[in-house]
Amino acid sequence: VTVEEREFEVQVRQVDGGPLPGGYEFDEPPVISPQFVTVRGTPDLVANVDRVEIDVNFTGRRADFEVTGDLVARNANGQAQTVTLSTRQATVSFSVAQIIQQREFPVRPVLTGTLADGYRVAAVQLNPRIIRVNASDDVLDSITDIVLEPMDVQGASNDVTRTVQVRAISNAILTPEQVEVTVVVEPIECDELDGSTPCATSVALVAPTFSSLPTGLSLSPGIYTVRIDLIGSPSALAALRTTDISASVSLSGLTAGTHQLTPQVVAPQGITVLSVGQVSVTLASAP
Repeated sequence: VTVEEREFEVQVRQVDGGPLPGGYEFDEPPVISPQFVTVRGTPDLVANVDRVEIDVNFTGRRADFEVTGDLVARNANGQAQTVTLSTRQATVSFSVAQIIQQREFPVRPVLTGTLADGYRVAAVQLNPRIIRVNASDDVLDSITDIVLEPMDVQGASNDVTRTVQVRAISNAILTPEQVEVTVVVEPIECDELDGSTPCATSVALVAPTFSSLPTGLSLSPGIYTVRIDLIGSPSALAALRTTDISASVSLSGLTAGTHQLTPQVVAPQGITVLSVGQVSVTLASAP
């Protein structure tokens, strides 16, 4: 019986599943040991051999891995051939790496603390306004903006400029890692008649008066108060008494039941009413 020999380079065949998970790739060719094997058999069988392969499953592979498996001689159609191999197994080492992409995201500042009384934030200036992020697709897809570490503006009455650190993101490289933040602070303008700046804000709780109670109804007894937000000069607010503010509620046209009503408020000159809360009143049939 004539025996023929031929040498083949071992190839890797992917089986049972797809390629590597999304966002991963082989960063260098696999290392196969042994790299070559000898096929022995009758001339007709050896002639049918197209390749020698080791089967490998890539499913779920996200790190370097090594596989030892049986070698199979196959024809051009992928069918196994009955021949003798110089070695029955091979070991393959794979190097897997994440695919790194780059995207740009807007910066989001975080301000803490309260400005000095009578001042407000007019604008927040950022330099730069955009941060470059290098990471895998799954990490990039989870990002909407780049958050800065908190910046304290407690008691500020002038512009505040600081260099603020970018909040780190796991498995990502952020460039740059710091942002210059300028908080533009401006006084709240008072009423022109008052003529002083900055303004201050205050809250008053006032007992409203009720008028125009419909015939046949009575106002349920209770303690009624309404919240009134005010703005004015610090001196005017310091001198303000709750009795200086009037809040009146008209009950005209109402029926029995509970109603949420907004009082009409009058404040002294130099004081501006920012907002008025509602008062809950219950009207019942008079006995």
